Amino acid sequence: MRDDGRPLISLSWFPVLKLKTGDALSGKIIHRGNDELTFEVPGTGPMAVPYAKIAHIDATSIGYQEEIMKSMTPDKAQALAYAEVGEYQKAVQVLERSMTKTLKDVGSIVLLAELYDEQGVGDKAIRMVRKAIESDPNNPSWHAYLSALYQREGQLSDGLNEWKRATELTPTAATCYTLSKFYMEAADLDGAEGALAKAIRIAQQDGDALLVTKATKQLQALRTLRTTQSPAQLLEFLEEVKGILA
Repeated sequence: MRDDGRPLISLSWFPVLKLKTGDALSGKIIHRGNDELTFEVPGTGPMAVPYAKIAHIDATSIGYQEEIMKSMTPDKAQALAYAEVGEYQKAVQVLERSMTKTLKDVGSIVLLAELYDEQGVGDKAIRMVRKAIESDPNNPSWHAYLSALYQREGQLSDGLNEWKRATELTPTAATCYTLSKFYMEAADLDGAEGALAKAIRIAQQDGDALLVTKATKQLQALRTLRTTQSPAQLLEFLEEVKGILA
């Protein structure tokens, strides 16, 4: 258990973190401290965000905590108890034993994926999240989590496809903006333009002036470069924006 009393595992992929500055981030809450969140945006790594700077967290599409706590079984309760004190291997062993009996509960499947993820066993985590998607294919949280796992394993094309699916299921200005980054990293400029245009439309509907401005500038720069610059300059531009879009 952490010093703030929360479990060590934070099952919360795909929230949208709205800041008081007007910025919005999509990613994973990986730690909740007393004064700040540690928030990981796919492709950019973890960042500390003080609570004082957060306007609110849009958790409408999270689903993790609800799924994990649903249909509590003795095995799942024991695994969670081990996980909360950092005994990840014991938690994994409990759930793997459950798998041999037939593990059908999506919450238990994703919990096992998170535990594999904590241990750095990415291939097993991917296999479990794919199993969760088979049971619940329209849950954007599972697709967003799988996207992040694929990226960590260096499977960028698969990561892009999963984030694209998550965005289709729950389109927000922030997730479309992040999708444009994935497209740029894949050198898919048509995809990047489309995602930026959609981010602008949704941000305008939401009254998010800051994101409208940022995405519009990025879209204009991309269109200008595509018509006036050489392929080498375009590649240089793509390298520069990798760390900008989030």
